[in-house]
Amino acid sequence: MAAAMMLPFALDSVRVTAARSLWRRRHRAIAGFLTGYLASWLVVGLLVARLRMEAWTHSDAAPALGFIAAALWLLTPAHRRALVACHRTQPLAPVGWRADHDCLRFGGTIGAACIQSCWPLMLACTFAGHGPIALAGGMAVGAMERWPLRTRTRAALVATLGLSSYYMIALALR
Repeated sequence: MAAAMMLPFALDSVRVTAARSLWRRRHRAIAGFLTGYLASWLVVGLLVARLRMEAWTHSDAAPALGFIAAALWLLTPAHRRALVACHRTQPLAPVGWRADHDCLRFGGTIGAACIQSCWPLMLACTFAGHGPIALAGGMAVGAMERWPLRTRTRAALVATLGLSSYYMIALALR
């Protein structure tokens, strides 16, 4: 899920990594960035997979509450700071082991910022069983937050609450 939903949002950082690397090691730099980025998501993914084994996460109430939590998280200053951190850059050494280290560190830093920014939304998508409605809605909310020059917090809030409503209705109909 992290690769499908979060890598498109990291493309600008991948471009920065490629542009700041020497031509002959550009592919190695991108691989280092992606390794650091996905490693941070892997650690969180293992913890969430363990949480997903709990019985209470398999009802429609869990994603409904998760999307409400995600909507509330959108309004916090911590979320805004994390969203800004997703677009930070770092200097990269040109050659040697320091260049590899810098690329890994840059990927890990961006990955950690993205986790901090999106954790409630991704958790709600996980509780939804990675259903297409939850994933498409989560991707739309992420796109509303990250891609325009000016974030659309109100639209993201409405979309997240709409996803919560979908799962509340599904819960009521069962």
